[in-house]
Amino acid sequence: GQDLALIGNSVINTGSLSAPGGEILLLAVPNAETVRLSQPGMLLSLEIEPTATGFITANSATTIDPLSLPQLLTQSDIGNATGLAVTPEGQILLTGSGLRLDPTPGLTAITGNLNSSSISQGGSIGLLGTQVIALSGELQASGDLGGGKIWIGGNYKGEGNLPNASQTFIGPEAQISANATLAGSGGQVIVWADDSTRFYGSIAATGGPQGGNGGFVEVSGKEYLTYRGSADVSAAQGQKGQLLLDPSSLSIIDSAPLPGSLDATLSTNGGTLNATDADAGANTVSWSQIGGSVDAADVILEATGDITIAAPLTSPAISNNLVIRSTQGSIRASTVATPLLLYVGELATVTLSANGDVTLGNVTLTNNATAQVGNLQITSLSGNISVGNIQTSYPYGSGDVTLTALAGNIQFASIDTSNGSGFGGTGGDVTLATNRGVVQGTGTAASGATIDTSSVNAAGNITITHGGGPNNWAFQVGLPTFNGTAGALNAA
Repeated sequence: GQDLALIGNSVINTGSLSAPGGEILLLAVPNAETVRLSQPGMLLSLEIEPTATGFITANSATTIDPLSLPQLLTQSDIGNATGLAVTPEGQILLTGSGLRLDPTPGLTAITGNLNSSSISQGGSIGLLGTQVIALSGELQASGDLGGGKIWIGGNYKGEGNLPNASQTFIGPEAQISANATLAGSGGQVIVWADDSTRFYGSIAATGGPQGGNGGFVEVSGKEYLTYRGSADVSAAQGQKGQLLLDPSSLSIIDSAPLPGSLDATLSTNGGTLNATDADAGANTVSWSQIGGSVDAADVILEATGDITIAAPLTSPAISNNLVIRSTQGSIRASTVATPLLLYVGELATVTLSANGDVTLGNVTLTNNATAQVGNLQITSLSGNISVGNIQTSYPYGSGDVTLTALAGNIQFASIDTSNGSGFGGTGGDVTLATNRGVVQGTGTAASGATIDTSSVNAAGNITITHGGGPNNWAFQVGLPTFNGTAGALNAA
């Protein structure tokens, strides 16, 4: 495919750009003096140069209707301008017109369509600059044999050689797709900013209807993230893909009664968008915003710092894997006195992983279907795990529970993965492991046992590995003071 690049001090597009199977690049470089619109092998090109005063010199009220690139390249009365601006009606005004919007150096903004789709592998699209805005329009990098790649504001986790945006905004009318439309896997879509990302649009990176896996989607702001949109990485004939949300710190709140500070409805001020406005409050994501994504993808909520789970919390149905991970901080409930209730399907695993401590209250996994409950995994790489009563007991099959503290201790009240019904369900396995620390079960479940994996059909296994702590304490059933459980271990 052919490539198409728009590079300048600021780049604003309201028309339609197409490079089937090729690459479309919109790159705003602060202090660049010329915007050049061109296509390889074509004689026509357009250069827009700033004047000495920084404003247009004639006909400041001139407007241009949204045009496709060929029409724009043949336009003869544009004149020298510092850039182009977009009105809420979809018109373009030359800088200095009645709208009085001066494009910020490094600004890339679009309201039009970008298409690098192909009858083979989808192409690529890059929206790059210091501030990147996609208010509306369609960004398509789909292909019959596989989705392409779309980079908005940077590459995966801000790594690599692509320039990173400070702020990235995706409006509710923006539709981004890197689908496999026939047979093949979905593509890759990255939305990134070093400071804040506000995402209200939709992304699809689906596998082909005749075969192929779902793609990979990341929506991340290194410091602040607002996620109010949707992502679909499903696959009709293959494995579902992944959605990664990755701010610096994160609070997960219930869906009601109030939305999170970063879930606020997009506000407008006379139709003006200020992409550099700072986000207010802590990074909060509600279950109502990620619920639909969990239904269509394996979802990863990742933060470099601490993650707080506001309790009490009731999740929507989780039918795929959900990973909540802090790479450098801890995971904790806002209060350990109130419970977390998670609806987890039989094929799903909820994983909480932190470099530091994991501190939670009571955790219950259940299901709203006639199927087994999913599994719970909690891991601390360098800290301790402290949790209340854990219950995955369910009539149609109980979930497994795995607690792993590589360098610290494990403390819990009780773990109940039993199954006493006649519906054919089995008890869940319980695996507790520390390399150097101790394991303390301080309470009992309803049966009187501290760990209960019993079942009328097939009981779950209980596996405990410990390091004994600094004094190499032996594990004792009935004595949790140093290393052991308060009650019995029931795997009958």
